[in-house]
Amino acid sequence: MRLRSPSRRGVQAGALALLVILPAARAQAAEGDPTLVEITQAVAQAVDHYTAAIACTHSPVQPKDIAALVPYGHGDQGEPDGVWAVAWMGEIACLGGSSGSEPQIAVVSVHHGNYFLVDPGLSSPQVRFEAPVKYVDRLVGNTGDTLVLEGMAYADGEAVDAMCCPSVRKRFTMKQDDKGNWKSVRERVVPNKKK
Repeated sequence: MRLRSPSRRGVQAGALALLVILPAARAQAAEGDPTLVEITQAVAQAVDHYTAAIACTHSPVQPKDIAALVPYGHGDQGEPDGVWAVAWMGEIACLGGSSGSEPQIAVVSVHHGNYFLVDPGLSSPQVRFEAPVKYVDRLVGNTGDTLVLEGMAYADGEAVDAMCCPSVRKRFTMKQDDKGNWKSVRERVVPNKKK
């Protein structure tokens, strides 16, 4: 669902990422459908290669970061056989310093032949992921076009947080619009986790 033309840099980065992940992310199709563990590994590997191609700094994808928007084997006729959204932290603009890392999104799909590919037209930086937090650290749940996440935001008012250390935990729901952008549609403050 690409409704606008991607930038030249985005196309180059996406093409590079696809060239890198094609041979690496292939699941074992000859033995039947991949297991949940194999699917999770293939999605994480595809996003790790993509983020390495477009970001200066990025965190490796963990299983807790992956949400199935369309579970494997449930795609409609002519559509991908599965679609996953992955929230990741990284610095795309390469401004330097830890404060440049921001929440990003990658959308992975699998097609015939079990190739798991990041769709650069539906992923950061081509789409906006307007998270109301500085850091996303937990995927709580999802539907086909929403993600419920938790992360840390900066405090408002007199108790100003340092750039490194947001102090307010928020749970928020991101909804994907018809252009692929993700916007916060609901948020609330939740108690910080006990250490």
